[in-house]
Amino acid sequence: MEKIKDIFLIVCIVGFGVLLNIIRVEYKIPVTIIDIIFFPASIVLSFLILKMVVSKNLIKYKIDQTTVKSSLISFFLFTLIVIPLSSWGILSGISAPFDYFSGIKGSGHGYTLSAIGIFLLILWAVFACEIYIKLTCKDE
Repeated sequence: MEKIKDIFLIVCIVGFGVLLNIIRVEYKIPVTIIDIIFFPASIVLSFLILKMVVSKNLIKYKIDQTTVKSSLISFFLFTLIVIPLSSWGILSGISAPFDYFSGIKGSGHGYTLSAIGIFLLILWAVFACEIYIKLTCKDE
C-alpha cells in the first residue's frame, strides 16, 4: 500500500510538471515548477528573516580570537559567492522579469531570479550585521 502511495505521488508530481510545461509553451503563461516553489519561498523567507532581525533583542557576548578568525574567513567566502550571484539574479530578474532562464537542473523566470537574489542579499546583510555586532561588543 505504501508503494502505491509513493508511485501515485510521483505520477502526480510528474503530471503537474508536464501540465505546467504545456501551459507555458501553448498559452505563453510564464510559470514553471521552480517558479511555483522558489518564488513564494524566497519572499516568505526574506520576510521572516527581516521580521526576526527587527524583533529580536541582540545578545551581546564576547567571542575569542579563533572564533573571530573563522567567522571572518567564512564571511569572506560567503561574500565572494553571494554578492555576484545575488547581483546577477536581481539585475537579470529586473531587466527581464518574464524571460525564460533554462539550465541543466531546472528552469525559471526572471521574477524568481530577482526574488532569490534579494533573499541572498538579505541573508548576507544579516550575517554581516551579526559579525559586526560580535566584533564590536565590549566585556560587561
